[in-house]
Amino acid sequence: MLDITVLHGDLIAPVPGLKGKWCNKQGRAFFVRHGLDWAEFVRNGLPAAVIEATNDARAFIVVEAARRRLQAN
Repeated sequence: MLDITVLHGDLIAPVPGLKGKWCNKQGRAFFVRHGLDWAEFVRNGLPAAVIEATNDARAFIVVEAARRRLQAN
């Protein structure tokens, strides 16, 4: 399986058919709640596996947004 990097744009961009769009405030709160580095994510993204490891339902939606972005390119 391809190692997917989830980017900041995947978190904030609306994706047709997905209701996972977050604002930065919600994103930062999610990262704090799960002990993830927000600044690193904004600069470089994070592997999908790290985001999915939170087992948060919205995290899976953000990862799906990243998959769709890659498929579109």
